[in-house]
Amino acid sequence: MPRPDISYRLTENFQYLKDFLYTEPEKYFESNESKIFGDCRWVFLSDVLEAGSVNPDDIFHWILNQDVFVDLEKDLLRQPRYCRIFRTQTDSLLLEDVKSVSRHTEPRLGGRVNFCGNVYRISSIKPQFYLLEDEACGIKSVPKKLLDDQLASGTAFLYVEDQGAVFNLLQKAGPRELEQANHRLKILDEIKGGKPIGEVAKSHSISERTIRNWLRQFNLSEHELGEGFVGLIPKISSRGNRESRLDPATRSLIELTLEEHYLNKKSPPLSHAYGLFLHACEKSGIPTVSFKTFSSFAKSIDTAKKVRARSGDKAAYQHESGSNKGRKMPWDLSGQFAMDVVHTDHTQLDIELVSSKNGTGLGRPWLTLFLDGFSRKPVGFAILYDPPSYRSLMIGIRQMVKATGYFPASFVVDGGKEFQGIYFETLVASKGSSIQKRQGNPRQGALIERYFGSVTSQLIDRLQGNTQPTKNVRQMSRDMNPKRNAIWTLESLHAALDSFFELYSTSDHPAL
Repeated sequence: MPRPDISYRLTENFQYLKDFLYTEPEKYFESNESKIFGDCRWVFLSDVLEAGSVNPDDIFHWILNQDVFVDLEKDLLRQPRYCRIFRTQTDSLLLEDVKSVSRHTEPRLGGRVNFCGNVYRISSIKPQFYLLEDEACGIKSVPKKLLDDQLASGTAFLYVEDQGAVFNLLQKAGPRELEQANHRLKILDEIKGGKPIGEVAKSHSISERTIRNWLRQFNLSEHELGEGFVGLIPKISSRGNRESRLDPATRSLIELTLEEHYLNKKSPPLSHAYGLFLHACEKSGIPTVSFKTFSSFAKSIDTAKKVRARSGDKAAYQHESGSNKGRKMPWDLSGQFAMDVVHTDHTQLDIELVSSKNGTGLGRPWLTLFLDGFSRKPVGFAILYDPPSYRSLMIGIRQMVKATGYFPASFVVDGGKEFQGIYFETLVASKGSSIQKRQGNPRQGALIERYFGSVTSQLIDRLQGNTQPTKNVRQMSRDMNPKRNAIWTLESLHAALDSFFELYSTSDHPAL
């Protein structure tokens, strides 16, 4: 249960800053103050990081040492676009009346809200709930009473700088509408450049009256909203009746029928549920709908939820996302920042190796991989002939720390004995980190298992001596035996993996 006396934003910020507790900044703040603020009393953290005029590590040292002020109970350091850095705490207090945060403003469609430490767009307001949209985590539904209570208490708060009519109009405009508005603006620019309206109208095959209407709408919008462009946006998306014509009682009965007579372990056909629906409508005097409409409600049910209810958890695995977005898990598989959550596991590579000294076959090696959940980048690995053990873990961790300069805040591991050893647990505890043991759900290991698949398909299967021919032993000829074709050594494979990980890390990842 959440404790009201604990600020989780503050806790997360301290977790973010803990690596800077034991080191000192390379440069003193006094000599860099002008590089950060210039003539301003405050700046956004993202502006400082993107400017590159000071070392990012020094910035976090100065925040921790209170050389600069950041409201760590309100702003998240992992969201630099919304995190403000002030010269002093007094500057922060002076800005309270004019900055973009207000507890008393009503939530508006398209506005931004800081809820549970994350910044969301309010994409929809319903009688019972809000739909909040986050760039990273998609859309989530939040009970209206919960968010309203948190806004009243100040636990959550609104950003008001972009909640005006200008933002709402731009957000609701589609690509076609924005394209037309840009076209209209170019035509008005010709008039502002000195061309007569008649000449412009003739060259674009538009009536003078239409152009005058655009000019009037532009001037009116600029006067009332401070932005003339939005007055040129056609209201195409607002045309027509968007409200559902379905009787609310019918809708409720459809949802109830599907829940009770379709989403169950008996896996009844949809026609069976529809028959019960028609009977209930006749009995209650509620208007009916066609089977096609009834089917559309069934199709709109989340696939994973539908399969889980009718076929069980195992059948639903393949329909779930590999990450834990939108699903309840004891931890965040991706983490909130780099080296926050590191996944580690082992796999035996599908390739035969030989000795670098005499060419003797030595068998298939084991790869121990450390994968950063936030960036999906391999941050360390070890390759040995020995089966997984504390030795492969220690070697991999040493290589990871040497390469990155950081020790992870937490490890995600499976139930292997090597992860329960005294050496691994002692090392992690001594560094103030934690170990998260994932459950027997295959999806919780999907991040690193999928990466193992990429290593195999994109690298190992393309090297001489790979074990693909052994998948069909009866058809494998003697000269195709990978043990006879092996040429790679442990050292050369280590170098190839190192290059592959570096190259793979620079490619775009669809989940980020």
